[in-house]
Amino acid sequence: EALKLPLSAFNSQIANFLITRGQIYTLRRQYDVSRKLFQRALVVAKDDSQKVQIYSELAQLSRKINVAQSLKYYKKILNIVAEDSDDFKAFSRQSFTLNVNRELKKTLDVEKLKNLLREVEKYAEKHEELLLNHQVQSLFHRAYQTVESQIKENHPNPFENVDSFKRNSVFSNFFWAGFYLYKKDLPAAKKRYRDVLSLSPNSPAGYGGLENVALLESDDLNLLSFYSKAKLSVGSRWYRFLQGPLIEAYKKAMNSRDPDRTALQVKLIAPVIPEYNNVLYSALGSIYLQNNRPDEAEKAFERALNDEGSTANAHQSWPYLGLAVIAIQRGNHKQSDIFSKRAIEISDHVGDLERLAEAYAKVDTEKAKELYKQVMSVHLDHMKWGDGLGDESDDDGDDPYGLSNAYLQIGNLELVQGNFFNAKANFKKVLKLGIEKHKVIAIKKMEALYKLKLDLPVHNP
Repeated sequence: EALKLPLSAFNSQIANFLITRGQIYTLRRQYDVSRKLFQRALVVAKDDSQKVQIYSELAQLSRKINVAQSLKYYKKILNIVAEDSDDFKAFSRQSFTLNVNRELKKTLDVEKLKNLLREVEKYAEKHEELLLNHQVQSLFHRAYQTVESQIKENHPNPFENVDSFKRNSVFSNFFWAGFYLYKKDLPAAKKRYRDVLSLSPNSPAGYGGLENVALLESDDLNLLSFYSKAKLSVGSRWYRFLQGPLIEAYKKAMNSRDPDRTALQVKLIAPVIPEYNNVLYSALGSIYLQNNRPDEAEKAFERALNDEGSTANAHQSWPYLGLAVIAIQRGNHKQSDIFSKRAIEISDHVGDLERLAEAYAKVDTEKAKELYKQVMSVHLDHMKWGDGLGDESDDDGDDPYGLSNAYLQIGNLELVQGNFFNAKANFKKVLKLGIEKHKVIAIKKMEALYKLKLDLPVHNP
């Protein structure tokens, strides 16, 4: 069938295949492999839309270790797409903010800082929503620190003689509003954000700022009101920046570990960000579970699964995982196996395996050991391939810490079963990996075995 295709169509299909494979390896965090696949796809791609997609993937892979290379890929995209298109605007903003982020990482004196802020102001005149960007906010934060240090040292304010910060403009008011927010001077910040709105009615930057004020004032009703108004004035690409204060309010409730307070917060914000309902109700279920309220946890997890408005599919494994733990606690191992398999099918997140193993450890030692061995396999695989982007360890546990914990837990389970020599073998692997927190526990366990008069020499650190 392939031989019947014209060469251009054949090349297009090969390029699509390579792009798809590259995306799969990116999800697996095997970045070197995915980069090579995208570069091969670029060789055969003839269609401009394919090239844009490939350059975008390569830019994303490069941005953490080689910003200059990432910017080159964005420039290639901008040479392909039409200047009046939404794609041009989107990739232009990505390129601009990436450049801001690169400059931020350098040691900035006041003059460099002012020059960078002038660039942001010039760009923000056409793209006001850019002021909501996290990288631009980081730039402002650096500027606020400079202003504050100058004030504390009784120096003239370094920004007073810059026209951009003296005139009554959206940018100037937004900048100073942020400074007052940084200083926790909420009345002054609120006034400046309202000045932004007087100059630019329905400004996403103005309403987004008032959201942050409402967050600090714990004013949930105004928080929701300002978010709803801001959302009407900004494109869907920028929703996530406006959702930040809503998510922070929810996190404050969740961190309190108070299920009733968290439930109230979820009921408030779920209707305005339905795409996150899966995450919200899954987390609520977890808090109910931690507070020994399994019936309410079950309802929250089921709500997460049944909510058709949620698009946060990356977290779809969480409710299945929670239901599996509840089934384990109720002694329904058949039901637990069904939920466990479904959770693992959806997500290869090693944390899911660890949580299941931890739950099974209380009721089924062999099953727990089996799951911890799967955890070990995942960690060993990740350590073999490496991250490829030079990131620090993250919650996926792609580092010796996760592997060390798996060996430690298997050692504990072997102890429970009376398999002392197997336990010793796992504890020795913990010592070899050198994670201090785990080493202390492993040494104590081996000392306990030694006191039982077993022929197990104690590790001498």
